[in-house]
Amino acid sequence: MASLASPNYIAGGNINIASFVKLVFGTSYTVVQCLSAGDKPIGVAQQGSKQPPGVVGSDGLAAHLNEPVQVFGPGDVCRIQVSASSTGVNAGDALVSDSSGNGYALSTSPTAGSGLQWIGAFALANGTANQLIRALVTGPVPFDADTTQVFSVSLAPINVLANTSAEQTFAVTGLPAGAQVSVSPPSITAGTGIVGARVKAAGSLGLTFGNFTAASLVPANGVYLITAVV
Repeated sequence: MASLASPNYIAGGNINIASFVKLVFGTSYTVVQCLSAGDKPIGVAQQGSKQPPGVVGSDGLAAHLNEPVQVFGPGDVCRIQVSASSTGVNAGDALVSDSSGNGYALSTSPTAGSGLQWIGAFALANGTANQLIRALVTGPVPFDADTTQVFSVSLAPINVLANTSAEQTFAVTGLPAGAQVSVSPPSITAGTGIVGARVKAAGSLGLTFGNFTAASLVPANGVYLITAVV
């Protein structure tokens, strides 16, 4: 179930299934379909259409104006439709909205001077134009091609001793020296947390994990999302 389903959101216009949506400024609990990479996606619309396929009058939309709509929010895994104008996406691509609210791989579009764009999800699978793929919803993450880089890297932290914190070092190809970084883990092992993140050198990420329990614990393994700003 979509984590943002309560309170319910109301469609401020027609919304396609599995598309990026954004809030309507000044209108409570109302969302509309994103129309560009410059829109701030708060999530992805429900996966099913309002009316069943094949029923007279069914148009395949998730919602019409003033109808309720479910929204998958940050941390949710759901399906999103790949942009019809895309050559496809790869697992790990950061996704922004195209003119129809569909996912477009940021890695294929940004250039210096292209302005601020907003990542809304990361692809978890490869996909071709118009295909529905699974993605991890992030909520709006700013990206400026002149200053920001985003990395999706599989990391395997090691054991952290009880009631302590310790820095672990990971190789991240392309990570620029001197950048400020923010890190989103794939999950949180109960009793642990990331208490620090820094670029130690070009291509080298230092993560400090805290263990707040009386037993040794291993932080979550998996794909970490790293945003670097220079």
